[in-house]
Amino acid sequence: MDNEKDSKIEVKDDTQSVKLYSKKFKDINRRTFENLCAIQCTQDEICAVLDVSQKTLEHWVKRTYGQTYSVVYKAKRGNGRVSLRRTMWETAQDGNTTLQIFLAKNFLGMSDHVKVEASADGKLADLIDGLKEPLDDLHKEAKGVDVSLADEQP
Repeated sequence: MDNEKDSKIEVKDDTQSVKLYSKKFKDINRRTFENLCAIQCTQDEICAVLDVSQKTLEHWVKRTYGQTYSVVYKAKRGNGRVSLRRTMWETAQDGNTTLQIFLAKNFLGMSDHVKVEASADGKLADLIDGLKEPLDDLHKEAKGVDVSLADEQP
């Protein structure tokens, strides 16, 4: 394969010289990897695009960046968020009403909920007070009924 490199390790001891071949390293395009992170691709998606296993990707990231996959992914993902935010902001400034509303709601705390207040001139309160006494009486009566016996057939 074109995009694989042999990595030779030479081991010498007093009696003989032996060449050991380690696993072949797959070339992974760094820019492609970083762009995939920036657009929030999952690790499975990145592996599919780069045609590598998760283990190969994690080892490559460790060799290339000197850090774990999750640390590098979070850093590179942040670049995508900044780019998206910049594009959204520019698009809103160019007059996109939908984005202007979205940014106003998310950054300025605005909302389009209408607060409705209604007044029944005390009529609702009078109705509730009028029902309170009969409901209390029903509640007292219900306490004295043995519900378990009411369902049984003779």
